Formats: sequence, structure tokens, C-alpha cells
Amino acid sequence: MKNLFQYITVLIVLLHAFSCSNDFLKEELTFFGESSPIVISPGWEANDYSIYCQGVGNARFTVADASEWLKIFSTSGQFTNSYATMNCKANAFGAFSEIGMYYTYMTLSVEGKGNLAVPVVHIVEGNPVIETADRLTISFENTPHNRLQFPIQNTGNGLLIWSVVYHPDWVTISTDIWGAVYETETVGIITTNETVTLYLSYNPDAPYFENLSGQIVIASNNKNRPIVEVEIQMDMGYPILNTWESGDINFGRTETTRQFSFSNQGNGFLAWKIDGCPEWLTVSEHNGILHSYNSTKLTFICNRNLISSGVTTSTIYLKTNDKNQPSYPITVIVTN
Repeated sequence: MKNLFQYITVLIVLLHAFSCSNDFLKEELTFFGESSPIVISPGWEANDYSIYCQGVGNARFTVADASEWLKIFSTSGQFTNSYATMNCKANAFGAFSEIGMYYTYMTLSVEGKGNLAVPVVHIVEGNPVIETADRLTISFENTPHNRLQFPIQNTGNGLLIWSVVYHPDWVTISTDIWGAVYETETVGIITTNETVTLYLSYNPDAPYFENLSGQIVIASNNKNRPIVEVEIQMDMGYPILNTWESGDINFGRTETTRQFSFSNQGNGFLAWKIDGCPEWLTVSEHNGILHSYNSTKLTFICNRNLISSGVTTSTIYLKTNDKNQPSYPITVIVTN
């Protein structure tokens, strides 16, 4: 699982809204550029922080200036392909006592380039508490136009930094930004007694899953509950398998290709898969999900070179989540 704090730099736009002070004046020096930020808190252990500055390339650097509360364990290093790593630890600082975010800058002297400004955001977290539902059910009716609401609340006293670090591929997670819903980075900051609402829907482009259940995993800076696992399942509704065929696929004496059609005549999602194909029989699709009142057509190909003389029969199965027809037999006949 990815570390939560690898996601924090995504929040740089949000951080400006909470910025409280600046103990370093960029204007005192001339800078050739500004790197990506380091976001850090006294409550976090020493860690490697990656920074990026476009165009730096490969160059040595030394730390020319940094805030007194920022412990840097190596004051020199190397940019490689414009990336560098610094091992840092934030200490508590009297001027940064209130819950919030405080902007400062570090100065790096980069060989052949000059001074580089590195934004540093000092976070005073407080004691945030994350609250979410323990279990969710997405309905087949939760389309992109009718999403399931999933609120995340901060009931503590502090800044809750959170990120969805895992969700099943068949779940689409969106957020509401200024009244419009977007599929975006599922990471954010929630102030005390505030709530963020995520919007969930079924992802029709996801790979086939026979069992649509799993977990949404949220990492946060809640000290007593850093990982939240929310059980999620899919309500597939009431699909009905309908076939127009006799139940046989007959290749006769010469044919190598046959088609088989079926539809979903129920109110729900029909999950289906083809099971039991012999080695001489291939199919254009092995599984899928069929929406209400939709149909599909499969193409079966017979390799006659793998079949001995005479009449060969084999039974394959169209397995579905139709409770009345969970396993529909199809007899395949080939005459050589």
C-alpha cells in the first residue's frame, strides 16, 4: 500500500487556502526556479522527500538556507533527471502553534544553475478523527448520472489529511468540485467538523469480475485509526437470461464458425461467462456484464484439425447470475 504522504503534494492548491505565515522571504535572493513542495509535520517521523524541478537535469546541490525547525540529515545531494531526494524531519516551532499550515522556503544552491527555491509546508495537524460508513452497497442503478454518496467526516480537532489508497476496479470514485462532479485524485484535507462527499458508481469499463465485492481503503493522519477499510459490494438487481438459440451449436461437416446470441431481459446487470470449452473450440469473448435489455453475440471457432473423424459432441456452459438459469448448457456438435 502506498504511504499516505506520497499523495500530499497533490494538495498544493488546497494548501494555499490554509497558509498562515512565511518565515522566509524569497525576494531576498535571486532564484532560477522553484521546485515541487515538501509537505511535513512535527508529528511525522523522518522520511525521504522527493522534489522535482523541470530543467535541472543532473546536478549536485547543497542546502544554502532552511528554517530552524527543519532538520535536514544531509545538506548536500544530487539531482538525477531533475529529481532529488532529501531526508528531513520537522520539529515543533513556537510561532507555528495554532492548527493550520505554514508556508516557508528552503534554498538550494545547484551547481551550474544558481539558487533554487523549495517550498516547505509545515502542518500542525492537531487531533483529527475520521468517520465513515463501515459498509456500502452500489446498485446497478448508480450510474454516472446517479452516484452513491459516500461522506467522509472529521469529528476531531485538527486537519484531517486523507487519501483513498485502494478501491476495486469496478468502482468509479468522483468528487464534487464547485458544484460539478469530477473523476479526480481521491485525496484531500478536511477541517474540524467538516465533511467531504465522494460519489461512487459502477465502472462499466472494468474487467469482468465474478464476485463484485471488496474494500475501499482510506489512509489518513488519524493517529488511532490510520487505515479505514470500508466493505463494498454490488447489488446486481434481477437480470434475466434470454436466448434465441436452440441450445445447440452445430458446425456440420464443413463450417468452422458459428454465432450464439443472448440478451438480458431483466432489471439489473447480467454477469456471464463461458465455461468448459474443449481445446478445439475458441470463443470471441469469455465473459462480460450485460446491462438491462441489451444483447450480445458470441462467435465460436472450431479447429477441425484437432478433432478425429466422425461426430464429436461437447457440452459447454453459459454461466450467469440469473437465479433461475445459473448454468445454461450449450451442446456443440462437429462432424468430420
